Amino acid sequence: REHLFLGGLFLGALALRLLYLSEIRHSPFYAAPVVDAKVFLEQARQIAGGQFWGKPEPFWQPPLYIYFLAGLGGLFPASYFTAIRLAQMLLGSGSCVLVYLIARRVLPTGQAHLAGVLAATYSMFFYYEGELLAVPLEIFLDLLLLYCLQGAVASGRGRDWAAAPDL
Repeated sequence: REHLFLGGLFLGALALRLLYLSEIRHSPFYAAPVVDAKVFLEQARQIAGGQFWGKPEPFWQPPLYIYFLAGLGGLFPASYFTAIRLAQMLLGSGSCVLVYLIARRVLPTGQAHLAGVLAATYSMFFYYEGELLAVPLEIFLDLLLLYCLQGAVASGRGRDWAAAPDL
């Protein structure tokens, strides 16, 4: 029964995000990023073009998102902007599942369900998942780390503690 809820939560969250994606595709900024998104994309294009370490100067932001963008650009060059947003929306839907799983460990089932549904319908998540910013990746990785740390606390095994910070 919990697997059905998890699947429904993920698919429901993804459906709402895809609906949002269908709306923002008509924005003039959809394929014309500005400010931080523009810099992220420029650096990602350099990396995808063969400069694996980017420019000679240091990264001004943590580089994981830039490499994420470069990888998507290499895999989906024809539909780059859509691929980025779809990937971020998949991460966002996964984040909703992680919110539920984290809440399930510390709250009654009904409240954990509510936490997952609230995360799935929270409009600011839609917005940031539709932008070319690192926020969806950061949220997903932070939630994954928290979930692993909860598991390490519950199990008390050293290998669980050792594995969690590697995320």
